[in-house]
Amino acid sequence: MSRQPIYLPFAEGKWQMRMSLKALAPQDWIEIDDQFVKYLLQKDTLLKSRHSEVFASLPGTEASQKEVLDLLLDHLHKRFPHYYRRHGQTIDAIATNQVWHIPDFESAPLDLAGRLVQEDLLLMERSRQGYRLVAASLCFPLRWRLREKLGCPLTQIHAPVPVCKV
Repeated sequence: MSRQPIYLPFAEGKWQMRMSLKALAPQDWIEIDDQFVKYLLQKDTLLKSRHSEVFASLPGTEASQKEVLDLLLDHLHKRFPHYYRRHGQTIDAIATNQVWHIPDFESAPLDLAGRLVQEDLLLMERSRQGYRLVAASLCFPLRWRLREKLGCPLTQIHAPVPVCKV
């Protein structure tokens, strides 16, 4: 069983509740743990049965999606050679026996990227309103729907949640 990384985002100083984004070390961008196979198989099921609920992208974002996929393919091959094998235009997820033909995802590269890793992948692009959600492979959201947030700026996605009074 692999060891879980310990996250202490507040350990660098006084803690306060706010959105604070910090760049990850490139080698820690993607993680593989003992739930890897389970997550990939669950994603596969969701993408087959509810694709439009768990993957969405705005027109014109294909180049940005491809950039993410290209970075991911290079990273997975180098960082996790026991989990992924690349042969020309195919990528194998060895642990799940899945083989993906990369050109099949030319119109939605982030769809393939999301199938390769446990993490949900959300692509934000800069706009006049700030960063906005333009594409996502989101199989495991917590109480929100991708279709409701697609195209929204980050400030709207993270708008205050109504307080529930009991």
